[in-house]
Amino acid sequence: MIRWMPKLFLIVSVLAVAATACASQEPGVAIPSDVTSTTKTTARPTTTTSKSAVGAGGPAAELATLDPCELLSETERGELGLAPGEPATRGTTKSCDWTKSGDWGVAVSLSTRTGLKDGNYHGGTPTPVEVGRHEATKLENMGGGNGACDVFIAITETSSAHITANSSGRGDTAKACANATLIGRIIDPKLP
Repeated sequence: MIRWMPKLFLIVSVLAVAATACASQEPGVAIPSDVTSTTKTTARPTTTTSKSAVGAGGPAAELATLDPCELLSETERGELGLAPGEPATRGTTKSCDWTKSGDWGVAVSLSTRTGLKDGNYHGGTPTPVEVGRHEATKLENMGGGNGACDVFIAITETSSAHITANSSGRGDTAKACANATLIGRIIDPKLP
């Protein structure tokens, strides 16, 4: 029995050190401060990002660094039949336009100055739409006319992504909304 005492002592010592080395006042799993984590709830997943991962400016500053033309990959564009994106600027907002000749088109604009509550909806009333982890709204035929649909994705209180889709010459609003929502679902995980 004495032969086993040093081994037993060693095992107990190692376990005691391991247990105290990970002791913390907060429950949960330790995550380094420069790692993005996803937490799932019963409603829908949300993502939190530490300041060190996005810099002092947070998600709006990260949004400012994004190129909207890079939000759809070559593979995604190919599956949708869209031509390569054309960079555009609308006021101070960076945008990108894609088209499927003779069928439909879509534009994505990234605003670091306008959130959902401050958007110009041209007298329309947006309705909630599910695109992923961000809050989003949809507005059919904003500003009049048929065959157009806009989806607005909240990034922060004062920043957003704006997707405008239209059906070429057909006035098919349902198709435009389906396409705008699809693009929203594709880009949502790529947004801060």
